[in-house]
Amino acid sequence: MKTITVEIREDLYNKMEAHKEINWSEVIVNAIENKLD
Repeated sequence: MKTITVEIREDLYNKMEAHKEINWSEVIVNAIENKLD
């Protein structure tokens, strides 16, 4: 596995923090895979 760093807006970060049950790494990987398909 490789690691990447992603910069996001603070308001988006705050929304993500409200949903700690979500695996955000998995969400981002899925979004990248979908974009590449």
